[in-house]
Amino acid sequence: MRGMTLPTKTTGASPEGPPHGWVKGNVDVAVNVSDGRAAVGGVFRDEDGTWLQGFARFIGRSSVLVVELWAIREGLHLAWNGGFRHVELETDNAEAARICNGLSTAMQNSILVSEIQEWLQRCWHVRVRYVDRASNAVADTLAKMGQRTLLQGGYFRNPPVEVLALVDAEQRHWEGRVLGQNPTVVQRPVRSWEGPPHGWVKGNVDVAVNVSDGRAAVGGVFRDEDGTWLQGFARFIGRSSVLVIELWAIREGLHLAWNDGFRHVELETDNAEAARICNGLSTAMQNSVLVSEIQEWLQRCWHVRVRYVDRASNAVADTLAKMGQRTLL
Repeated sequence: MRGMTLPTKTTGASPEGPPHGWVKGNVDVAVNVSDGRAAVGGVFRDEDGTWLQGFARFIGRSSVLVVELWAIREGLHLAWNGGFRHVELETDNAEAARICNGLSTAMQNSILVSEIQEWLQRCWHVRVRYVDRASNAVADTLAKMGQRTLLQGGYFRNPPVEVLALVDAEQRHWEGRVLGQNPTVVQRPVRSWEGPPHGWVKGNVDVAVNVSDGRAAVGGVFRDEDGTWLQGFARFIGRSSVLVIELWAIREGLHLAWNDGFRHVELETDNAEAARICNGLSTAMQNSVLVSEIQEWLQRCWHVRVRYVDRASNAVADTLAKMGQRTLL
């Protein structure tokens, strides 16, 4: 079912959360005025502002309007394939929004517009609407990432480090609106560990490396949304670089989670580069057998996301890794 929304301008410097039970998508573009190189980016979040999925993709060279429509097409494609069936999709290009809502005849014979209309007419609740640029900051940043890195198809299960602070600030804004508070004074309780979404399992992995002799171990823990311990591990690896060991920890965590039957998993590491590699945001070690194994695990039929957290949120995994190092488990 297609929902039409007039492309009227919204107010405010931050995006507003979607209605209860809906998903909010924001898409944007980045076009280099000197050479015409263009990329698209987008993000999907739930009513609480929780990151669900993101993307950044280099398109090539084209006009601004065509690229804006490409961004909408990519957003619709990702939303449908992600199983979202109640979707608000926002763009900061008024003409693109008008075209999608049948309020403009521009590009009416375009294959791209025909594809968008085909997506909109599927059996779901979806509406495309116009917002101001200030409400589209995360999507704008993702599009610029795609332009800089020439990503041909980057999909992010977790927020890239480039947008972490922005996503967090906007999430607090959404929470403030839900609570009827001034979003500038909403404060979250400081906790060392955040539980996963309902029905999910949270895994934390870490490493311990002896700087004098290079001996290294990995450790990890899996807990449910209430913080109940489900499974843990500690394993001595041998001698290697810190980054390789961090990736070993992630591999071990994915292996344990899959074999224990967990199918909705958040896996956290306090190594930002390792998280970037897992999410396709870094080409470091791209030819490594270890990275290939990790990607194979990630592409299995389950819901899994690897994300970066600070060390304070990873204390249990850190202790387990040190156990493995001391005892050569």
